Amino acid sequence: MGLAPAGAAHTYQAVIPPAALAEIFGDTTALRFLGLLYLQDQAKDADPQRLHGALFGGSAPQTAAQLAQSLAARRAQDLAAEDVTIVGGWLLTRGEAQLCALVALAAAT
Repeated sequence: MGLAPAGAAHTYQAVIPPAALAEIFGDTTALRFLGLLYLQDQAKDADPQRLHGALFGGSAPQTAAQLAQSLAARRAQDLAAEDVTIVGGWLLTRGEAQLCALVALAAAT
């Protein structure tokens, strides 16, 4: 699931292993759908590099356990800051919505 923004001045490659996503979420169809809905309202988050940095800072988690730990930490941070959004009728933390957007953008490349 590589991501490469069009027109990037430098090569950008972020990889969240599909197996890690599948182990946690199963079918990612819902993630992609929610990601597209989120991006309709949050066009500023349509940059995979920005999303990757917001979610992971550096390297993307490579295992389901690492991904789950990273997402749990971000969820706790977002909840403490009351940084939530409604996407398609679902209340999501900002990080959850950004992950959905990242998955949707990856599927589009």
